[in-house]
Amino acid sequence: MFERGKEFVAPKAKTSGEVAIIAIAWVVVIAIVAVIIKWVSFVGGISAFLVVVPIYLMKLFTREYAYTLTGDKLTVEIVDFKQKRTPVGNPVFLEDMEVCAKVDDAAHNDALKATYAQVIEGRTSPKSKTACFAAFERDGKRSLVYFEPVDMFVDELKKYAGAKIFI
Repeated sequence: MFERGKEFVAPKAKTSGEVAIIAIAWVVVIAIVAVIIKWVSFVGGISAFLVVVPIYLMKLFTREYAYTLTGDKLTVEIVDFKQKRTPVGNPVFLEDMEVCAKVDDAAHNDALKATYAQVIEGRTSPKSKTACFAAFERDGKRSLVYFEPVDMFVDELKKYAGAKIFI
């Protein structure tokens, strides 16, 4: 039977510092390219490295996480440059959820102290104020998923495991 999937994306908000770093990096690259035109042979290797740095910074700062629900299966993927998708860990099943709450929720964060076979990092920053976690157990293997939910994603989670959601 075909099950329709729903996808929710947690975009990483750029801070003004990140925007400034990217802008400065591109100004430096343009200046270096102008210098390279004059000194082609001497600085060629170094300039190639300096051209890659701003591209890496842009990639780092544009990372997003996609949470895909297909039936009761949750998959977390890293989305770079809004093109390349890389799965993070193995999918987990909502029927196996033990608890889901905010990371700073003192009443439910005992689950964070347990040992897990798989930890899926799906939040844009460990210091995120909206970060949540969900603990799962299937066949004796425990998994922990960190994520940053949007309201529609929380509503979907509540459809499958409403009594275990404390967001």
